[in-house]
Amino acid sequence: MHNPQLIYILSLVVTTSCADPLNPFGNSIRDIESANHVESMKISSNSNDIKIQLTPKRQNLHSSHDLKVLITSNTHSIKEENIKLAWNSKQVISGIRDYAKFTKVRNGILLTIPTLKLSTLIDNELEIQYHLKNQKVSKIYSKPKCNINEIFTIQTLNPFNVDENYKNKIEQYAIKRNINPSLVSGLIASESSFNPKAVSYAKALGLTQVTNIAHKQLQANFPKWNIDKRTTIFPAPVVKSLVNLKKITKKNDWRLDIDKSIEGGVEYLNYLVSYWRKSETAQRITSGEKTNLILASYNFGPARIKSYFKKDRKNWLNNQRLKEAKKYTNKIKSYCDHFTNHQGISHDKKAYHF
Repeated sequence: MHNPQLIYILSLVVTTSCADPLNPFGNSIRDIESANHVESMKISSNSNDIKIQLTPKRQNLHSSHDLKVLITSNTHSIKEENIKLAWNSKQVISGIRDYAKFTKVRNGILLTIPTLKLSTLIDNELEIQYHLKNQKVSKIYSKPKCNINEIFTIQTLNPFNVDENYKNKIEQYAIKRNINPSLVSGLIASESSFNPKAVSYAKALGLTQVTNIAHKQLQANFPKWNIDKRTTIFPAPVVKSLVNLKKITKKNDWRLDIDKSIEGGVEYLNYLVSYWRKSETAQRITSGEKTNLILASYNFGPARIKSYFKKDRKNWLNNQRLKEAKKYTNKIKSYCDHFTNHQGISHDKKAYHF
């Protein structure tokens, strides 16, 4: 005899298991289909006045956000049914129509996709398309832009409510070492959320979460910077309690000093720049790949990252054992792009090279 309750529960499991856990549109989307059948169409001269603008301009990987798509034209009547959205080679526009908002504006339509959550674990290819007869106008929601050797000033540290002094100190120490200040800000945001008393499960402390191992690497440059020996003995929960109780403070552990933590984090990044510059593979490392290698090394250790890089130079960051490293690098680059004043270059972008 069949149990109707059991059958119902199993049907729910089968139905919901089809959902892609990395789907950035959440549970609201029900209709994701292959986009391979969509014909590749070229833009003709009479459709060049169709403009697609995205806000934000580049992907936000560090938080959920509303994506606003403004499609306008001076010569065409923009129609909702001609708007398409492709995510990783899948057409998704029909699946989001129930919760996305289409607003008529002057000369066009504003499409708002609420609470978009792009995974840091995969490469998100998001393309907004407007289809005409045998023609297509498209706009790619491009990935965050952040390179370690581009020296841009910091425009904002929102949503973190921090003193202006943080921004000034980050720029001071980062520019001194020809390192992108916005990348350092992104690292701090990801590592500690700008909490100077943060303690991780690995017993990394402070804003830049320098570990005991990384501290040893910095001793040559900062021989008078000491760490509390209790951080090497006690487990992380005990260390965290000691910090919260002010038993471990910046007086006996430099990592809890705001200035020193920023300077130390920048110095360790600079060490990693030198590490990869000296690598025998350095001449074949691109600028974007260099940033990924340095950030992954900060998180996972340079020797371990180097071993994965040697095994598969083209696809090393997609190794299953480096999932956390990929999430880490993507999140920092997203924060970095968000924090950056792209119009305000402080120093020569090409301040140094591998």
